[in-house]
Amino acid sequence: MNAISVQNLSKDYGPVHALQDVSLDIPVGHITGLVGPNGAGKTTFIKALVGALRPTGGSVRVLGMDPIKQRWALRKKIGYMPQEPALYTDLSARENVVFYARVHRSTEVRKRADTLLNELDLGDRLGSSVHTLSGGMQKRVSLACALVHNPELLILDEPTAALDPLLKRHLWSWFKQLAQAGKTLLVSTHLIDEAMLCDSVILLRHGRVMAYDTPRSLVASGTATLRYRGQRGEWSETVPADGAAVAAALQHHGLSNDIASVEIEAENLEDVMVAKLEKQGKAKL
Repeated sequence: MNAISVQNLSKDYGPVHALQDVSLDIPVGHITGLVGPNGAGKTTFIKALVGALRPTGGSVRVLGMDPIKQRWALRKKIGYMPQEPALYTDLSARENVVFYARVHRSTEVRKRADTLLNELDLGDRLGSSVHTLSGGMQKRVSLACALVHNPELLILDEPTAALDPLLKRHLWSWFKQLAQAGKTLLVSTHLIDEAMLCDSVILLRHGRVMAYDTPRSLVASGTATLRYRGQRGEWSETVPADGAAVAAALQHHGLSNDIASVEIEAENLEDVMVAKLEKQGKAKL
């Protein structure tokens, strides 16, 4: 079953084509990264999913529902964590989460709020005003607000931007647990190392899907440089980054005694994505 199914989705703002013929399916229980340069169409895509805009063409189904015709029923099943925490700074961490729980008409709101905040290591700051919390703590309160009504789909906008590596790892461990519990996560991010943690990655540019695959497959679609050092000196060659191509290149040399060492430098996910974007840009010139 797919949590999100999009077919030939387009959205125009006058002469501007924000989304162009986007088609993709996102399975239930997957973490999907949404990446692309500014103006790529990421925000428009998210708005189309939650029913905040009417597409120019195509169809969208989210959790089996039409985001326009069933907007209010769908929003009860979606949690959204904005890039900048949308919190009431004069209220405590607990009061903020309780407020969002009541908006969604959840039951046992105080118990639910305390449970989430404790799980996010904020148990000792339940009564602290949000303005006294660090940026990382506010991010976690914002995440608790997005989760308090137990949504099936969680949309996260730059969830770990400006956080320290330890806290980032903690939150991603939490995201993985949510996915294992059957929740679907869509993570909009500029951080390539964060995209590598996703089950799959959507690369957008000018409203078009440039790539949609697993991070491992995207990296394998790039190139690897093999650097040799031996009796003949040093030399190198560039081959596709998939394992079979690297193995074939090494077999060509027979792994002879002449090869004292082999250094493999593969493109990372960021290199591959930039290359795809630059290739599309040159094609338009």
